[in-house]
Amino acid sequence: MSAIRRTAVVVLLVCALLGATVAVPRSAAPEQSTDGLRGINIATLLTQAVTIYDHPTVTGTGEPLSTYVRLQQLGHRLIRLPVDWNFLQPDLDTGEEDFHPAYWNAVRSEVGKIKAAGLRVVLTLHSGCEWRKPKTTSAPLVCGAGLSTDQTDRVWRTFSDAFRDDPAVIAYDLFNEPTRFSHPTRRDLQAPDKPAYSVYQRHVNSVVRALRENGDRKTIWVEGLCCSPYTDFLYTDPSGGWVDDPLRRIVYSQHMYPARNSSEGEVFDAAKLDEDYVRDAGKPWVDRGYERGFIGRLRDFGEWCRRSAVSCSVGEVGWYGPGQSAANAEQWNLLGDRWYALADTYGLSVTYFGTSSAFHGPLWAYDAPGPDVWFPAPGLSRKQSQSAIIEKPEHLSRA
Repeated sequence: MSAIRRTAVVVLLVCALLGATVAVPRSAAPEQSTDGLRGINIATLLTQAVTIYDHPTVTGTGEPLSTYVRLQQLGHRLIRLPVDWNFLQPDLDTGEEDFHPAYWNAVRSEVGKIKAAGLRVVLTLHSGCEWRKPKTTSAPLVCGAGLSTDQTDRVWRTFSDAFRDDPAVIAYDLFNEPTRFSHPTRRDLQAPDKPAYSVYQRHVNSVVRALRENGDRKTIWVEGLCCSPYTDFLYTDPSGGWVDDPLRRIVYSQHMYPARNSSEGEVFDAAKLDEDYVRDAGKPWVDRGYERGFIGRLRDFGEWCRRSAVSCSVGEVGWYGPGQSAANAEQWNLLGDRWYALADTYGLSVTYFGTSSAFHGPLWAYDAPGPDVWFPAPGLSRKQSQSAIIEKPEHLSRA
């Protein structure tokens, strides 16, 4: 090799090394990141919480291992596992912060089954930064109005103590669909009895700080306010992300459904495919239809994530199948396929909502035949129409 060629090679190597040195780091190492992962929400432990609370010696909680093995075989890689905060700390109002032993054991057992099936877990405290006394209709304690940052820090520090070093738990989703906070700018989404949005932000940042001080390096999902179209990050945080994390392992997360009341099955309405469709214009709960209110909402979120240079996820998305006619189910699937294709474009992590073999729902992609059997869950054995979309190779996790 000539001296000139040797010199050129050295220069190229030096440039490569310098390029590697100044490259912008990922939010997390690939094996620690949720970026681009796909999967599903398991709702079973939510419905079983009251049973476990009343009967703490019960066994066989959650889904059987066969459920998670089946989901893994179908190509799913990520399980979002909601945990009921009310039943986890049932006496929080009296100053007792210990976890309910039986329910806490059930949560840890569920993570073990998910791990045994080769899946990864996003643990979520299924509470919008609020807590209510179990089996009562009493007013909830809300972050900044009855709940202190010490309390929200401690609940997540306890999770961290248990799962900090468990590679199966890949992320924490701090608070689910917070609704009891005033919008930072829209007066029609503000109320004198609601803490400010900045209070929610303070609790989130405090938890992040507590986790990092506990030596926990896991990815953290942070949700925006819920559930008006105007509470998306685009409207509450137009200038971008706000979480202070020295590790930069924050994922901003939103939930979205094609209908305003996601818990009830809606018959597919072709009129809502019109880009100009609007109902209750000017109101906080405006219905913009499927094109603008579902597909367009995802596009707005994806563009906000790009402009803000942050990682993002959709922790819940779902459309209707069970209870629909075959023709309607097909139309819902066409819409869902378009939604997932757009999520693919933005490289978003997505966990479909949802599934359970313990009870049935209009959004379920999998379930079990027969009547509801809340306990013990028999295991997933039946596909619903939505499974055809979320199992498409192009909609599964990126390699």
